[in-house]
Amino acid sequence: PIETRQRAELLRAAMDRLPESQREVVHLHWFEERPFAEVAQIVGSTEGAVRVRAHRAYKKLKELLKEELA
Repeated sequence: PIETRQRAELLRAAMDRLPESQREVVHLHWFEERPFAEVAQIVGSTEGAVRVRAHRAYKKLKELLKEELA
């Protein structure tokens, strides 16, 4: 439980460092488990653009979390 809480805090901190547009896409896709097509409608963008934003966000999150855990 403590380790899970620490990981959640690290993830929250990393999410806060993302640009708002990327944070929104990650939240909708990953945490709310919405498909990219639905996320695109919600944010008023194309599905392709949403996929690019998500890819960049996940890549950045991976880098940020790697730094924190190193």
